[in-house]
Amino acid sequence: MRRWAAGKLSVVGKSVASEEPAKLNGGQSRAELMKFSILISGDVGQRARRLTFEERLSESSLFEVALRLLFASRSDAQAADLLRQHGATLRRKPLQASSKR
Repeated sequence: MRRWAAGKLSVVGKSVASEEPAKLNGGQSRAELMKFSILISGDVGQRARRLTFEERLSESSLFEVALRLLFASRSDAQAADLLRQHGATLRRKPLQASSKR
């Protein structure tokens, strides 16, 4: 396991200099992160924004922790069943009308 401390990388008890990218607050490098663009209902989005603003959290961390909690004690099939029981469906972004060239 790797841990960052004072600019050095500790790997299995050994401290070594590292040229790896700087770590973010969550301990992940930018190369380890994935970007998502999501559509959610307005009421959920407003509550998420209010919570993250008032509690000084990032929206990314809110959604990541919520997903980790969902996945923690369930298989993918169980998580999918739970999501569908609560109204989850396959959503698509509306297609934009293409302009004539």
